[in-house]
Amino acid sequence: MRAFIVEARSLESARALHDALSDFRADLSGSEETGYRVTVELGTNDHRVLEVLGAVQQFVSDRRDGPAQVELGGRRYTVHPAA
Repeated sequence: MRAFIVEARSLESARALHDALSDFRADLSGSEETGYRVTVELGTNDHRVLEVLGAVQQFVSDRRDGPAQVELGGRRYTVHPAA
């Protein structure tokens, strides 16, 4: 199953992102040693990818704390705040 994974800088940031993605049944995992990540299982619905990406874009823009590092399909991307 495909997953959308967002790396978080801190537990606080991971919790806030997890809350922002709660409509997508996000999972929070990791530790201080390994880093924190928030994962959303996507299934086969490509529209869901766009919905999650839009929610991450909104989160990054609202927070104004720099870009987010995301992974989808084994590829890494950077989501920057909207201008």
